[in-house]
This record gives sequence, C-alpha cells and structure tokens, in this order.
Amino acid sequence: MMGLIIALHSLDRDAHWVPPETLDLWGKRKTEIAPVNSTFIGTHRTPLTVEFIGPRPMFNEPWSDGTVAGRMVAILPHPTDPNIVYVAAASGGVWKSTDGGLTWTPLTDHLPTTVSGALAFDPTDPDIVYYGTGEMHYCLDCFPGDGLFRSTDGGITWTKIATTSQVGSYISRILVNPTDPNIIFVAGNSGLARSLDGGSSWSFVYSPTDVNSVVMRSDAPNVLFMGVYGEGVFVSSDNGNTWNLITSLPTSDSGIKRVELAISPSNPDVIYASFTGTSSELYGLYKSTDGGSTWTRLDAPDYLYPQGWYDHAIIVHPYNPDIVFAGGVFPYSSSRYGIVRTLDGGLTWEDVTDRDSLGIVHPDIHFFAFGPDTTLYVACDGGIWKSRDLGNSWENLNEGLGALQFYTVSVNPRYSGLITGGTQDNGAALYFDGWGIGWENVAGGDGGPTVWRTDSTEYFFTTYIRMSNLTRKYWSWSDLSVHYDAYIGGPWSGVDRASWANGPFVADPTGSSATLYLGTYRIWKSTDGGLNWSSMTGDLTDGTGVLLSLAVSQSNDTLYVGTSNALVKVSFDGGSTWMDRTPSGLYGWEDFTDVWVNPNDASEVYTSAKRGSGTRIFHSTDAGSTWEDLTGDLPNVTVYSLAIDFRPTPHHIFVGAYDGLYYSTDGGVTYTKEIGIPSTPVYDLVVDTLSGNLIVATHGRGVWRVSLPVATSKREVPSAVRRSFVLVGKTLLVAGEGKLYDVSGRKVGEGSERWKVSLKPGVYMLKQGEKIHRIIVK
Repeated sequence: MMGLIIALHSLDRDAHWVPPETLDLWGKRKTEIAPVNSTFIGTHRTPLTVEFIGPRPMFNEPWSDGTVAGRMVAILPHPTDPNIVYVAAASGGVWKSTDGGLTWTPLTDHLPTTVSGALAFDPTDPDIVYYGTGEMHYCLDCFPGDGLFRSTDGGITWTKIATTSQVGSYISRILVNPTDPNIIFVAGNSGLARSLDGGSSWSFVYSPTDVNSVVMRSDAPNVLFMGVYGEGVFVSSDNGNTWNLITSLPTSDSGIKRVELAISPSNPDVIYASFTGTSSELYGLYKSTDGGSTWTRLDAPDYLYPQGWYDHAIIVHPYNPDIVFAGGVFPYSSSRYGIVRTLDGGLTWEDVTDRDSLGIVHPDIHFFAFGPDTTLYVACDGGIWKSRDLGNSWENLNEGLGALQFYTVSVNPRYSGLITGGTQDNGAALYFDGWGIGWENVAGGDGGPTVWRTDSTEYFFTTYIRMSNLTRKYWSWSDLSVHYDAYIGGPWSGVDRASWANGPFVADPTGSSATLYLGTYRIWKSTDGGLNWSSMTGDLTDGTGVLLSLAVSQSNDTLYVGTSNALVKVSFDGGSTWMDRTPSGLYGWEDFTDVWVNPNDASEVYTSAKRGSGTRIFHSTDAGSTWEDLTGDLPNVTVYSLAIDFRPTPHHIFVGAYDGLYYSTDGGVTYTKEIGIPSTPVYDLVVDTLSGNLIVATHGRGVWRVSLPVATSKREVPSAVRRSFVLVGKTLLVAGEGKLYDVSGRKVGEGSERWKVSLKPGVYMLKQGEKIHRIIVK
C-alpha cells in the first residue's frame, strides 16, 4: 500500500517523447515529456486487455445530491452552442459534452499528462481549444503539468505548443486576445507568459511569482488586470509590457495570499477582486465601478474559510454586472458558506449551494463559467453542476464522467467482483461488478485505505488524517440508510503522525480473519476485527516520518515497513525488534512507497523508492541484507505504487507512475508502458490472481482492470465469474430484477437493475426469473 506523495516539482526533461502513433505494439518508450509541436491522436493498441471499471459515476455520495465524478478545475462552455461544453478534471484530463452535459467523452487520455490547470477558446474559432496542464490549487495532490497544448479540431488531436520552462509547471488561466488571437497569455506558478505569434515563441512579462488570475477588458484587450499570490492586483494598459501595483487594494503588507479576479463582460468598468487572508479566510472582496481607479470593500460573507488557499472562485454575469457568484467551501453551518450570490452588486448575499430537492452542489468550489444561454456551470471536488436559473436550482452533470481520484484500492479475497477504495473528497467506494461501472459511496470525505477481512464477510475503510474513523459498514434494516456497526476511533486518533489517506492498512495473510494491522509512525494491531487495538511497535521512522507501506509474511513473524523519510526496516519476531535494511546510498531520499514480500519466501522482498521525479526499484533475497537494483530502463518518472506477481519466473513487476502504468516481465531489465491506461498518476495496484488481473487505481481516471501477462489457472477462474447478487456482511447487493423473501414467505425486498437490502440473521430466498437462490445471513 503506497504513501501520499507531495509532487511540487517540474517534470521538464531534455529527452524526446515519442508520440503514441509512433509506438510499437508494446508501447515501448524511454522518456515521458513531450517536445513542442508533438501531435497526439487518441487511438491506441495494447497487448494486454484493459478495461475501465469505474466509477462512472459514484452514487449516493452524502455531501451533495448524490452523484459525483471527482475534482474538476476548469469549465469551457461553447460561445454560441449551449450543448457543447468542455471540462478539465484535476488529474483526469479534458472531457467534452455535445448534449449539455448529459454524456461526456474523454479527449486527452493519450497526452503525456492528464493533470489539468486551465482551458480557453480562440475567440475567433471555437474549434481551437487551449489546454494548460498542472493544477495550481496548492494541494498535496495538485500535480505539475507538461506545458500548454492546443487542438484545432475540437479536441480530437492535440499539439504541444509550450514547455513548462516557457509557461510554468502549474497553469491557472489562459487568455487569448479577441482581436488578435496570436496574442496568448498563460498565468501560472512561473508568472505570466505571453506569446505574440500564436504560440511559436514565449516570454514572461511578469515573473517569477505565482499569478492566480488574469482578466482582460472586453472593449480594450490591451488592458489587463492580474492577481498575484501574496502581492496584490496589478494593471497593464499596454498589452502586458508594463505592470503597476494597485496600492489602494490589499498588498503584501496586508498578509494576503491567493488573489482571484472577475470582470464584467458587459461593463468592463466593473471589476471584483477577492483576497485570501493568512488564515485561509476571506480577507476582503473589493469592487471597482470605474475601471480600477477606485475600489470599495463589500460586506460579503466569508465563503473561503477555512480553505481559501484551495477553494476560491468568482464570476460576473455576462450581461448584468450586479450579479456575481463567489465560491469557497460549503455551508456546513450557519457561519460557513459555499456558493454565495448577489443580485444587487454586492449589497446583499445569499448562499445558494444547497437547494435541497432542487439540487445540492458538492463542497469545495474551484471554478465558474457561463454558457451562451446564461447557464451557470460550477466545478468542484465532486464534479460538475449547472443552473439555468441563477442558482435557484442545480442540475447534476456527473453521470458520464469518470475522473475520481483514488488513493487506495482493495479486492475481495474470495470474489474479484467486489472492490473497495478510498477517494479524494468523495469518500470510500464499493464496486460490485453486477452493477456495472457505477460505484456506491459508503462514506464521505477523503477516503483512506480499505481492507477486506480474509473471510470476506466484512470490509473496513478509513477516512481523513490519522485514520481515526475506522468503521465496519452496513445498511440499516428499516430504511436502507447508512449506519455504522461500530465506531472504532483508534487510540492513534489525534496522537500519532500518519499519512493523510495512504498509510498501510492490511489484513493478516495467514487466514486469521480478525487480525488487522494499521500503520501511523508505528504499527497498531487488532485481533478482534478492529474493536480493540494495541501498539505493537515504537516509532519506526526515527522520529520524523510516517509509515507508507507494510508487508506481513505468510508466516506472520516477518514484517517489513517503508517510511516517508527513506527507511526500510524488517522484523523477524512479529514486530518485537526491528533492523534497518535501507538500501545503501538512499539516505535522504523521500519515500519508500511500497514493500512486497514473497508469500512463499519471507526473505524475498521488493520495494520502490522515490525522490522528486527520481525512482528506484529494489529486490532482495536475503531480507534486505543486500539489494539488487531493478530500475532497469524505467523512465525517470515519479513512482507512487508497486506490485509484484510472484507466480512467474522471473517475477513480473508493475509500477504505478505519474504518467500511468509500467511493467516488466524480464525481472526489471526492461519496462513497457501500458498505453491502454491513461497518462494519469497511479496511486495503488493490486495483483488479483483469482481473476488473473491487475487492479489499477488511478488518481484522476478511476479504476482499471488489466489482464496479467501470466494466465490464471482453471482452479482460480470461477471466483471471478460475474454474479447477479452477493452478500457483503449483512447487506445483500443485487443486480437485475428480483424479489427477496424470508422463511415465512414475507417479501422483504425487491428491485430492478441495482438494489440492496440490509438483513437480519436468518435464511432468505431470492427469486430472479425462474431461479431461486437460498441466502444464509449469520
């Protein structure tokens, strides 16, 4: 199980990136970053069977009106056709809808990265779309990008027109001059870049500080306003050649942070400036009605607290400068706000996030956009919503989007059609293959590691930092709503250092279904299914890190851990004593993201090490006394996860990287990129020998199932056959039409397509067509 990676580095390289259409059948390539003028077409061939298994979407998410698709960062409605809209997922690339958001098509899975920053049209030709990569929201999983891309055919093909050295690794805004589309501005972490020749050449007109936003007067595009992190608002009247700080607004002396701007398209004299304060609160919202000469502070609710560094958006109505929407977090209480609206230029405000039966937008607002028919679109951590009536009601547009960011994934040990995982801000999720690619939400918030008991009757999940909400889950008998069998807030809660959502959480591999291990900076153990826990080790990180990986041998006496501060340790006595077995020369590296131990030989172990964009894969046959470097020709990309198929000889190695999945079938000499997987960060991998598949959890494009190069034995295959029903704990999941009866003949449940019912202990009969299934609940 891998660890949370902070990736705030540039991925620029001098090496050449081979476009997909020039790859051979095995997709082999040496490097990962595309040079300028590389063109990308979304067609692939792959030697392995690759299947997207969702979520597309996730249902019953509790913080919204139910259907979510993952974090979105930008929206681009067509300027004249209200049915066409583009959205950019945080690390799931660009998607396009031609029916107003009812259905969606991914456009950029084949680019060298799917990490998104901004979108823009050429104002003279809406078939020309600009895609800026690298998410500038200052979060732990806001990854760097690979520059600026352009499509001239509505997203079918893309050409890279700027590198990260030319425009920045994180892009916040793209502006194209409406009278001269050869003039392009790109705002980001390196400042404000400008091209005067349609992207052939670039120069920075302001650097090197983060530029959060930039707006342009619709009647005089040579006049621009720029919001600069920690500095304030600047204005240029000469197309960006020179800039002047507006000192009548808050500046660096005020302790401001992020700065977002919005300008009225219908009256560009009206400008709004929103500032984040030192406590991630709304420092102030200011308005100018004279083109920026003078400013007035508005009495606006604090829509930013406590996440103004991350959630911060504002927009002005295209035809009415007094109608403004601003967004931040969520109305969790009477003193908290999400989407706020003014209809009178800022005199009065109303929170419009939660319209109850008329729609509820998920927390954490990142972007607004108006369509040509004044439909308002909202991008947030849950996906995309739109309103046709200025926020009086909301329509959920997430049904066809598949961009959830998984931290972890876990496969049921007896039935491969049951999978759980933790996601960014959309909680823990449950997959039942009988239900197709729509997953079920089982908890809100940031979902952490999940694990199945080895008897497969229960699964466990964690949420939030320090993994304090360890619970066993089922649906209630009376109303099918969510309840908890037991709240098991562990003794580590509020005490231990721990990974935010990626710490180790494993079941005993020996078959003791009630034994669980959980890692913070030390290992906690439960022998009663998570009801009680005891600390079985001291600090295994030498006082400064957290555990990222834990492997328990089949003999149950040999354990390995990998830490966030470059340590590998082993215990041969069940965790009582530990020895440092860190590979030499790696002190000072950042993370040992995974450790895998051979189920048939506890002395054979694999581990992956990460530092920045550097990666090393190691193998030992003497419990770490000596190590063999198996990095081979793996490109110099950031690696987040590792998995080993121990059945073949040599063992097959799978690597989850910043730009997708790599694997080696020759013992780590050569690596192949699996081009059927999008170029999305891969956070977790599971080798499922029952079905003969590798389960790939991406952080931006959901979960994928990839056929293992080695065939599965006939004995193992039946466990992977898709079922029409399955019992999880005391909850029956059913696919298709059916009726459920108890032993007395009383009907206790029925449904069609996908349905579930929680059951008391007893015997039941499920009738599906002419078939009757006997179900025993213990």
